[in-house]
Amino acid sequence: MSLHSLRQILPPPDAPWEAVAPARWPSVERFLCTELPTDYKQFLEVYGTGHIDGYLRVSNPLRRSTYPWIQETLGALGHLHEMRAGFGREQVPDSLFPELGGLLPWASTTSGDSLYWRTRGTPDRWTVVVLPARATGGDDFDGPAIAFLEAVLRRQYRSHVMGEFPESPVFIPDSVNQ
Repeated sequence: MSLHSLRQILPPPDAPWEAVAPARWPSVERFLCTELPTDYKQFLEVYGTGHIDGYLRVSNPLRRSTYPWIQETLGALGHLHEMRAGFGREQVPDSLFPELGGLLPWASTTSGDSLYWRTRGTPDRWTVVVLPARATGGDDFDGPAIAFLEAVLRRQYRSHVMGEFPESPVFIPDSVNQ
């Protein structure tokens, strides 16, 4: 599974909004003190900022917004820290970024569910974890972000957390007002 095969079922926009230029990634990776997965970077270089069917948004760390990516990321990690503090490690058993192997958010749904990378090993080998907004438990997908998106959109993988997408999913670029 690759960006090429994802493009077959989720055509990129003709005019992507805030498509990331490859030369901009080093500044983000220096800030995070880690490289990011190649497939994620390629996705944002081709699709830019937007959402899939008004439901799933892949976070763009270089987007222009009134709610910056860093606030979104820290908010998601803060939520998990609060859950762990209130309910213990049974509720949130995983480490959290920047801890070794910790969860790092990369996408979210309008239902408040979050998609994380489990940051074990090299970035291109990070796997996907889907956590619900308010309930316990989640889904593990043993593969990278693009493989997860393709498997979900092709209905080859069913997340118990996320809803299903329509037969012909559409990527909708954001505009300057969002």
